[in-house]
Amino acid sequence: MKFIITSLVLLITVAFSTQALAQDSAEQALKREIMTELAVNEAQADTLSALLLKYKEDKSEITEEYKADPKLRGEKMKALNEQMNSKVRGMLNEQQFKKFMMLLLKQ
Repeated sequence: MKFIITSLVLLITVAFSTQALAQDSAEQALKREIMTELAVNEAQADTLSALLLKYKEDKSEITEEYKADPKLRGEKMKALNEQMNSKVRGMLNEQQFKKFMMLLLKQ
């Protein structure tokens, strides 16, 4: 019985560790892509990738929360997009901003 419980705990621990590593790898890949495509430094890439991940999270929440009300969902999405654009525009030049928007569309 102890062996079964220990095995289950180990299996669960490995599963969560693997998931955390995969998420970290995806975040690192995004950061590298931002650094390469936009020619920004590591600190800027950290900030931009964090903004992008937060945007994706907020977008999913809005989509789920307002799925029954397309009009309100559209208004919330417009506000989210405007907020994201204003934050990013302050950090990047016009060419970098256009490239960032292309990355945003790919996500």
